[in-house]
Amino acid sequence: MDMCGLQDKPVLDGTTPLAVLEILAQLRLEVAQLRGEVVPLRVEDLELRQQVGYFKAMHTAATERLETVREELDQVRGENRQLKADLFGRRSQTTSAVDRSNDLDDPHT
Repeated sequence: MDMCGLQDKPVLDGTTPLAVLEILAQLRLEVAQLRGEVVPLRVEDLELRQQVGYFKAMHTAATERLETVREELDQVRGENRQLKADLFGRRSQTTSAVDRSNDLDDPHT
């Protein structure tokens, strides 16, 4: 078969085989360019996914530390309240064994 005779005959929608080959060459070039663009994007995607994992772990650790600190703060506040109640409660609620107001000396007598 002679290829020269086929180059001018239309294929399917009226496009000639030579035009189809030109379109195919253009598509191959575009695919190569797109692959060149995809490689750096895949590297960036991998780096970002690693960062997401890192920051999720850091957030989890920080949340756990925050919860621990809040629990400790609540405990310390409770102890502080109890100590204040013990300290001030004793002063205002206890009476001395001896009423000293009767034992005061009158300096004028």
